[in-house]
Amino acid sequence: MPSSWKTLFSAVIASNALYAAEAWSFYHCELLERVQVTAALLGLGWSTPYYLVRASTRTHLKPHIGKGMFRWFLKLQSMGKERLPRSGFYMLLELGSSLTPAVQAAARSGGLRGTPGTAGLCPTKTTARTLWRTLRSAWRTLRARVNLLSTESQET
Repeated sequence: MPSSWKTLFSAVIASNALYAAEAWSFYHCELLERVQVTAALLGLGWSTPYYLVRASTRTHLKPHIGKGMFRWFLKLQSMGKERLPRSGFYMLLELGSSLTPAVQAAARSGGLRGTPGTAGLCPTKTTARTLWRTLRSAWRTLRARVNLLSTESQET
């Protein structure tokens, strides 16, 4: 695949498909990976297996999503407790209205609790620890899958 196609894919298609992906996309990565197949610039049919497309393009969206989620989580943790994005995020966690199953499971298990703060709900140490464990687990899974894909593509 020419490098100009990769540049075009990352500049036009991936940037639009991954808009605000840090907040919603980790559990929808398979749908996002289909963007590579359905993109008209590749000229591939609908019946082309996804793993062949990813191996030939060497463009994986999951690492981008995982890195973005990690950076976003660190940014939320460094924000002041009065900041609206942070208080809104923790409010969603407490309400259990997040779209991600891992966060809903953590909320149901009682690992996510908030205490009233200056401008809304603030996370306790248990909350930050639970979120970190969930994110770390997801990141390790992602890293293992990417390593597996890269070793498979090097063997072929």
